Amino acid sequence: MSGDVDAEYCRLTKVCFSARFECRLLAHLARTSREFHKARISIALDDFGTGFASLTHLKQFPVDHIKIDQSFIRNLETDKDDAAIVAAVVGLGRSMGMKITAEGVENAGQAERLREAGCDSGQGYFYAEPTSGERVPWMIRGWSSCGQPEHPHQPNLRRA
Repeated sequence: MSGDVDAEYCRLTKVCFSARFECRLLAHLARTSREFHKARISIALDDFGTGFASLTHLKQFPVDHIKIDQSFIRNLETDKDDAAIVAAVVGLGRSMGMKITAEGVENAGQAERLREAGCDSGQGYFYAEPTSGERVPWMIRGWSSCGQPEHPHQPNLRRA
């Protein structure tokens, strides 16, 4: 790896898995992801809980970070099954030493439930709408020193 990049801060955040992968391709992906892990590049399993990101992948690949799919966050406050799934995924991730991010956080109630469940961070419209790269420095300057938005009504869940 080039000396220009601090590997500790690099993350592979999008790895799409499909049942159509042949065994050779899966073996290659497993080898490559282990090389990334050895280089201290964090590997995140995106959309966890959907058909493309399953429990099997937690054993096949050196995953450091689980991103809970937004389909489980959407009705978190009203659907006890979604709440149970989120709690289970957070517990699983914690017991395996992983970071947990919730995707699709859209309101304070969801953020509070996720914080209570032990989720590390959240991403979604509650924190910010998608924006152009030119606006990122301006957004970062608007954050408080702990990385939180400067809005006292927002629960203490880091934005991803």
